[in-house]
Amino acid sequence: MDKRKYEGKTVYGCLCGYAAEEGGKRFLFDEEGAYTAAQALSRVRGLASQLWACGVRAGSCVALEAVRTKEAVLLLYALQAVGAVAVLTDPRLPAEEFLRAGGTGVRAEFVLSPRSGAWELFAADGKAQRADFFAPAAFFEEGKDARAPAFIIFTSGSTGGAKAVVLCQEGMILNAADTLERGWYLPEDINIALVPVFHVFGLSLVLTAAVARHAVYFPAETDIVSVLHGIARHGVTRMNGVPSLYLMLAEASEREGVALPSLRTGLIGGGPCTPEQFAYIEQKLGMTLLSVYGMSECVGISLSDHRDSFADRSGSVGRIYPLNRAHILGEGDAELPAGQEGEICVESPFRMLGYYGIPSEEGFLRTGDLGVIDERGFLHITGRKKDIIIRNGNNVSAADIERALLSLPCVRAAAVVACRSEREGEVPCALVVLREEAREGALRASLARLLKKHEMPEKILFAAALPLTSTGKTDKQKIREMFEA
Repeated sequence: MDKRKYEGKTVYGCLCGYAAEEGGKRFLFDEEGAYTAAQALSRVRGLASQLWACGVRAGSCVALEAVRTKEAVLLLYALQAVGAVAVLTDPRLPAEEFLRAGGTGVRAEFVLSPRSGAWELFAADGKAQRADFFAPAAFFEEGKDARAPAFIIFTSGSTGGAKAVVLCQEGMILNAADTLERGWYLPEDINIALVPVFHVFGLSLVLTAAVARHAVYFPAETDIVSVLHGIARHGVTRMNGVPSLYLMLAEASEREGVALPSLRTGLIGGGPCTPEQFAYIEQKLGMTLLSVYGMSECVGISLSDHRDSFADRSGSVGRIYPLNRAHILGEGDAELPAGQEGEICVESPFRMLGYYGIPSEEGFLRTGDLGVIDERGFLHITGRKKDIIIRNGNNVSAADIERALLSLPCVRAAAVVACRSEREGEVPCALVVLREEAREGALRASLARLLKKHEMPEKILFAAALPLTSTGKTDKQKIREMFEA
């Protein structure tokens, strides 16, 4: 990938190029209708004119209640066209309430909300202006600084408090361009928007579409059976998702007897997936999964190649993106050789500008994740620094215990957290979802053959499902609260 081709490129610029060269191609669609690239650009220009007329300028913070619809994406692109900062909020709450509850200090000058049944722009003084998606374009000043703050997204808070992450357009576009070859993007692709747009995985999906120049389908219903039939009906070829989503889709495909011959590939990340689960998903859905590793603070760190073997795709999170440089650091920040475990740190053009009000420090980004880069360059995630449980002075890896639990035939899903102990400092506790009925004693006996004594969970609870955050990740904060209650 020629980095120079995309440096300084804006989201609006990418859409303009798409419309100029392939304007008649379908870009965004749902059950009710579709926008071609040219139609989408026309709508974006009209919306950008309205935003400008209401006082939205380059650098204005505009909270967008980020529902997964083609109209929300048009507004997102329009905000970028004028150079505003899109503050992406979880639409299950009014934007003001969401920002207040997050405690990150982010304040919006304007709010874009569909709550009245139509999209409206609310100013700080309470005045509202309805968005007209069919209004012709008028004057607006195009925002051209691709390195300025463009998006604010919020970490899920699955292991603690949320943070407000500031990203720029250039970083998102460079990541999209660096993904195209390894990620097996084809011009005829149809991606399905299932991951929330207010999460970096979903934001990346709707922005990559303008770079890859493919279509995006927005399903009205997201229960798994409706999604299954939507993929089959619309010939969806690819998707982004967390392991739990793929597993539910594979199970539904088997249960409902619905094959998905069009589904070719998908990016999978955001949580652990065993090789057995990986194989089950690929077999039932007839697709090639590509492991991806990234985070809100750096959208892409590593990615599998569709030409990699099954063992490499299922047993690692791929190789470091070509535009990135990774370091595995040990004690005293010494850089470790291949095969040794340490903290994953990365230098990347995709990284955040900083947290809201706190610019990024120079140098590499510390991910907080532990990993190993093997002799062939494949990255293996081994755990999180914050998931290291210190029990009687012994370091215990929550990830190791989870892997041991998931290797048992009776266990469908598992999550391990650290809980306070007056006697031992911290102890591991496990929440387990069973495939089949099993007694705790038998489970512990099987686990004892795989773990050392100090690694054995102090407590085991059983549940019908693991609690998940809004982005589909395991909510370890909620699990910890369950044990501490």
